[in-house]
Amino acid sequence: MGLRPAESRTRDISAGGMFIESEDVLWVGAGFRARFGMERPLWLDCSVKRVEPGLGMGVTFSLAEEQSQQHFQDLARELAAAS
Repeated sequence: MGLRPAESRTRDISAGGMFIESEDVLWVGAGFRARFGMERPLWLDCSVKRVEPGLGMGVTFSLAEEQSQQHFQDLARELAAAS
């Protein structure tokens, strides 16, 4: 089972984690790579830490090797300005 982008949203994004709202959830301990952002995507290596059935899951993440911390900070600022 995988998450389909049209069926998931993120919230409560911090420097090392986020909550993914989705009816389709993975199990605690599951790992996956997520594409974050649209124009210049950021790839995150994620691990599920908690599951709230019917609501979503809390995950921690680290930047994929080829991604920069500056790119993440820029994207976080853009998201904060848009909300």
